[in-house]
Amino acid sequence: IAQLLRNSAHLPRNSLSRRRASQELDRVSEVLTAQHFTPGTVIIEQGTTGAHCYLLIAGEVEVILKRDGENQTLLTLSQGEIFGERSMLTKEPTTASVVAACECVTLAISRTDFDEVLPAAMKQTLHRARSLRDSVLSGMQIGDFEARKALGAGQWGRVLLVQHRRSKETYALKCVNRERAAKDNQQEHIMQERAIMGDI
Repeated sequence: IAQLLRNSAHLPRNSLSRRRASQELDRVSEVLTAQHFTPGTVIIEQGTTGAHCYLLIAGEVEVILKRDGENQTLLTLSQGEIFGERSMLTKEPTTASVVAACECVTLAISRTDFDEVLPAAMKQTLHRARSLRDSVLSGMQIGDFEARKALGAGQWGRVLLVQHRRSKETYALKCVNRERAAKDNQQEHIMQERAIMGDI
């Protein structure tokens, strides 16, 4: 586990800082637990205060919103992605469920160890990632992006792979047909989906 963390982390160039960072990763590896989930297992349940933060090392999971008694899949996460960190950082209940889409293996860290063992630099990285996502939702305009290719299409629109012209970061952009969505009375549903996507 320690070697896996070293391979995925960006360690400092300075030898002293690098040694300290490596020691911190060793300590984190001691509190991580490998967990296996079978297809359909609910790993995180919507509306609960998450008990763990997960790094997905094999398989895929689906982020699912339960609304009016029906489940809606918002997105699929794959190997290398982290989930469950929002509840750890904000101390708030989860806004969606996470369900194993297939056989999955994760590395999990408990809330206590997240607070006490996870290095401050790692927490800052998670905070920055969330701040970036919030800024994308609130500050960028459609003209700031260039479409690269279509990722999929649905009943009310399509999803495009776009690139931010200045930062060169890539994002999935959901484009909704306003007239069709209004005709089907989906405005409230779409706005709620937007809010939840910003909180995942």
